[in-house]
Amino acid sequence: MTPKSSLITAPPSFTLDQCVKAMHAGSFRHLPIVEGTGVRAVISMRDIAQHVASALAKAPVGQPTTVRELMEAKGGPSCVELPSSSSVGAAVEMMRSTRAGSILISSSEGFGIITERDYLTKVAVYDEANPHDIPVTDIMTTSPYVKTVSATGRISDCLSLMVAGGFRHLPVVDKAEVVGVISMRDILHYFLK
Repeated sequence: MTPKSSLITAPPSFTLDQCVKAMHAGSFRHLPIVEGTGVRAVISMRDIAQHVASALAKAPVGQPTTVRELMEAKGGPSCVELPSSSSVGAAVEMMRSTRAGSILISSSEGFGIITERDYLTKVAVYDEANPHDIPVTDIMTTSPYVKTVSATGRISDCLSLMVAGGFRHLPVVDKAEVVGVISMRDILHYFLK
């Protein structure tokens, strides 16, 4: 739990852009909206994503932005990757050290993805085993079930897919190869920069 003295908040007058910038700078997904001494609401990245996706569906931007353009704006394709022989503990340590919310897992049968949510809902909540003793393949989502997007896809469509599917990370595929991962945060930061 974040101590009150370290808690970052926003006034009700903040724009969505200001909220996203505060969340991005602090690497968190929930922002309390405070007026006076009381918390009026808590806004999440998902709340903002739903709003942006809805607005884009009603009034799309002029020229659609592609996933490739988003990745170039981020500094090029990127993803954190581990082999399928890795442990959940190794994956969590890598997510922490690289500040990534997901890791691609490569295997001879294809690929999978593990996210911080996978760890929290499938391992941490039970606290029954050491994460270093659990194979990453036990909790990852495997390639037939992983949603992917083409590098030529529109990021507005990706955001809608994430909101509808309840996930925050999409592997990017180009010519049947995974070339990166984009996140809900990447998309919102791009749209609201």
